[in-house]
Amino acid sequence: MRLMIKAFCFLFFLLPSLAMADAYRLQPGDAVEIWVAQDSRLNRETVISPDGRISLPLAGQIQAQDLTVDELEKALSDKLAGYFKGQLDLTVMLQPGPQHMPMVFVVGEVNEPGSYPFRPSMTVLHAVSLSGGLYRTPMLAQDRDRAVVVEGELAQSRRLIAELTVRRARINTELADGTDIELTPEESAGISDGDRNRFLAQERRVLESRQAEVKAQLASQTRLKELSDSSIAAMRRQIGSVASRVELARQRLQNSSVLVAKGLAHVSAKLELEAEVAELEEQGDQFQNDLSALESTAIAEGSRMDTFLSQREAALLTELHDAERELRAAKEAVAEGERVQSIYIDSEMAQQRGVVVSYTVVRTDNGAVTEEPADETTVLRPGDLVRVTFTNGNARSAAVQN
Repeated sequence: MRLMIKAFCFLFFLLPSLAMADAYRLQPGDAVEIWVAQDSRLNRETVISPDGRISLPLAGQIQAQDLTVDELEKALSDKLAGYFKGQLDLTVMLQPGPQHMPMVFVVGEVNEPGSYPFRPSMTVLHAVSLSGGLYRTPMLAQDRDRAVVVEGELAQSRRLIAELTVRRARINTELADGTDIELTPEESAGISDGDRNRFLAQERRVLESRQAEVKAQLASQTRLKELSDSSIAAMRRQIGSVASRVELARQRLQNSSVLVAKGLAHVSAKLELEAEVAELEEQGDQFQNDLSALESTAIAEGSRMDTFLSQREAALLTELHDAERELRAAKEAVAEGERVQSIYIDSEMAQQRGVVVSYTVVRTDNGAVTEEPADETTVLRPGDLVRVTFTNGNARSAAVQN
């Protein structure tokens, strides 16, 4: 399949010239691809050396210069036939190169005179566009220097706009507790793919870091709450147990008081029971104080987390406000820079006013050379030459050959 694609590409570029010329004769520097079905180790792409030869294992040195592709294919097949049984399946393909493609050539009142690849239905305007457009009188040196400075400032401001736009999107994602930064089509407009990808990667790292911090704080808060709830529950169980013991001790004290009044028990037993009740009540009071302390700590910890989240939101809102303010300033700087830049462009174009552009196509057909006036819509042929001239003003001689 790879070979079929290469062959198709080669034919696509070569067919226009093949229709008007004999079979191409190989020259030094041409690249050919050799494919042998019986032995893939012989498959290779090779370049015809300055002495006109190519080298192939088993076949050795083969003179390729001035042969057609078919002739070279036959010569290689004859050399290798003795090494394989049956019919040898060998293919030679000429790789497309600039010397095999029909070209156009542009000279005259254009910015970059030279040769350019021909395409079907190509017009004079296409050729002029490939050559950088019509020549424009250069600006004065001081204006050109200032224009370069303005262009640099514009590029810097546009990068700042891209950075601040992505930062604003990241802040809004944080405020919404989102997981990824998304830019709307309006926000992406005017931002290059390189800047967008670079700043998105940068702000995503910030987002991940801050999300990890919030996640750690919430996890710590959860663990502390679980521990606090467990301690409070245990303390309440202890308070309940002490309350039950106090109730039992009071009942025994009441019974002991009845027996002492009847003379059936010694007063010391009553005193011991009174001391036990007092001790248990004191212990219950202490547990109640500890419970209050635990509950206060739990409330304070919950309040601390609420404060952290509130401060985080306030900081994000402040950061968002600053980003939007800087973004407005950057957009104003771009608008001003574009205004200044347009002044220099208009000044440069003003020097071109009054100039009349004319086009001439020089064409060779069956050895005869013709020269005809043309306009921007004139359709060109392979081998045409287009001359671009200014009829007045500071003209430079120019031509475009197609």
